[in-house]
Amino acid sequence: MKEEIVHTNPWFFIRNRDDYYSIEYPNHQVIVLPVIKKRAFLMVRQYRPILNSHTLELPAGAAFEREKPVEVAARELGEETGLEIENLDRFILQSPYILSPRYPHNPHIFQIDIKEDELKTRKDHDHEIERVLEVSYSEALKKILNNEINIGLHVAIILRYLLANGILKS
Repeated sequence: MKEEIVHTNPWFFIRNRDDYYSIEYPNHQVIVLPVIKKRAFLMVRQYRPILNSHTLELPAGAAFEREKPVEVAARELGEETGLEIENLDRFILQSPYILSPRYPHNPHIFQIDIKEDELKTRKDHDHEIERVLEVSYSEALKKILNNEINIGLHVAIILRYLLANGILKS
């Protein structure tokens, strides 16, 4: 198989494998599903210039050099929601999703249960985040149906959680 990198920048690179092109990232990508007392999700609203829109998302981001995926999960949760969780054992790795046959590296997905008292003591979130919201399970479903939560992987993570926990019936 002929393989070459045809473009690179600090954030991603494009690889050509026998005329099959893929966008790949040099560092781990992580998404966090923060669950509040088995009743709601902690989500963030931020402006996405590429979409020219505000999106409602789960906390997520990329690793720094040599940073482990679970460390990224804790850092991103802290940066985006103001919740600082020191016990990394609380972050539970979930099964990955294949994003696309042309995307060979799938993000690490972590779930963490959040306590009410942790919400009361959270710090400020970073400047990229417009708001941090508690979204109840029923609200999340309505927002998915109304296209207010519309990033495919985030929708899949939320729906899988609701199905696995008997909140949605298959």
